[in-house]
Amino acid sequence: MFAPSSISVQNDAPHQTHIQQAFELFTLFLPAYWKVIEGREGFHLLCFSRGDRNIQKQREVFANFSGEVEVFVHNKCMSAQFHQGILKDLGQPVPLSSASVKDFVDWNVKVVFLVKGLEICAGADKENFQFLWAADDTGFVDLNPCAESRYDKTFRAHGCLLLVPVRTWSCVECKRASKRLSERFKNHCYDEGVLFKGRDSYLDERQKEVKIKQMRRELRNAKRKCQNN
Repeated sequence: MFAPSSISVQNDAPHQTHIQQAFELFTLFLPAYWKVIEGREGFHLLCFSRGDRNIQKQREVFANFSGEVEVFVHNKCMSAQFHQGILKDLGQPVPLSSASVKDFVDWNVKVVFLVKGLEICAGADKENFQFLWAADDTGFVDLNPCAESRYDKTFRAHGCLLLVPVRTWSCVECKRASKRLSERFKNHCYDEGVLFKGRDSYLDERQKEVKIKQMRRELRNAKRKCQNN
């Protein structure tokens, strides 16, 4: 679990009265689509997908009674680097006690809103690369089991950062994966003799050569059809 390294947190279990008070405050202050579930060691603050059916858990902030916190996305615990970055401006974590119920809830709700302010990485989701995904061992095909609204299915790098700023479509790891797939797609087009469309000035020499050969084949086929008729 994560907290700034210079800060000690308490290990004493809070009284059930204070746990209930915190639970009730969480139900009041969590944003839409977020719910709170009480656990043995803390609160599970859960974000669920939109819609009326097939509701899936997408995010979790686990607020330990001791003041420590863990963030999960798609059931995967985020990295220590992520936790350090998201917690750096929040100040000292607040353990739950009789004197700190409101502060404990306030601190953890701030974490929730920081997580809410980020979007899921959409991966390397270009549809024309899909036939290459299965053979690429640098990532995996994400069929969207958590019902994200940003994509239907995508190719996700094994090192995907999962969360990105709202205006960013993919994380740096998935952008690298997309670039690799793009190079493999070009090589496939060369090997298969796929016709490259667009102005010749935009094509490299190899693409021009492939295009000329393809046009010659099409011209020969057209002449044969005319002769047969």
